[in-house]
Amino acid sequence: MYQYMANQYKTNTYATSPQQLVVMCYDGMIMFLNKAKAAMAQSDIAEKTRYINKTLAIVAELQSNLNFEMGGEIAKNLDRIYDYFGRELLTASVRNDSGKIDAVINLMRELRTSWAKVANENSSLPDTSNGVLTTC
Repeated sequence: MYQYMANQYKTNTYATSPQQLVVMCYDGMIMFLNKAKAAMAQSDIAEKTRYINKTLAIVAELQSNLNFEMGGEIAKNLDRIYDYFGRELLTASVRNDSGKIDAVINLMRELRTSWAKVANENSSLPDTSNGVLTTC
């Protein structure tokens, strides 16, 4: 079953736009943070840390793929938001503060909705990232 899911993911990534990949990244981050919150509620430090680290890895990947030359102010704002995510998640992890995780999840949901709208509106165009990101 796992191999099927891995192959399906690989197939989907070849057929998706950069915006759709970003939406997938947000879906993953939100899922991992919900798992981190559940682990936090069960005092499972190892699992909490694992899922927060997975989220931080995705944040780092998104941030490293911002194109500041072409993305302009949007890329700069996303960079600041990604910095905020990192700070808040590290603080949440150290303090076992699920409220901070909830705040990050809420902002991620808003950004995910925006990216999904862009992806859906521009799905017929080959690359409509407008230079905000290089890849994901």
